Order: sequence, then C-alpha cells, then structure tokens
Amino acid sequence: MSDEPRETEIVAGTVAGIIQKGDSKWQVELQVPDSQYKKRAWTKSTTIHTQLAGMIGQHVSILCAVSHWTNQ
Repeated sequence: MSDEPRETEIVAGTVAGIIQKGDSKWQVELQVPDSQYKKRAWTKSTTIHTQLAGMIGQHVSILCAVSHWTNQ
C-alpha cells in the first residue's frame, strides 16, 4: 500500500438514486448541475448507503476518491 495521499474531488449534485452492485456495495447516482450525465460514487458503507437513500431528490456534496477509469 502506498503512503501517497489519494487524489480526491468534491462532487455536488442531487441524489438521483442508489444502485446495488453486489453484497455490501452500492453506487450513489448524483445529477450534477449543467451535465446530462450522472456521476456515480461507490460505497461499501451501509451507513452512507442508508443515509443517502433517504436523501433522494436532495442536494448533497460528497468527498470522493478520483477514478481515472477509461473503460479500456
């Protein structure tokens, strides 16, 4: 494991939904302003999943680790 800090970003938007992706894994969909696409933040935390599931339709800001995944 690296001692380098992970790159992070703050994602702000409206909670659009929660998608279960396996046992104890979820994606939180956020509709960000000025974008036709939703951002998806992964979590394995039952607490975060439960809190955000109750906030669908509300605006939130989430501190996320940056992903450079390119689908290749």
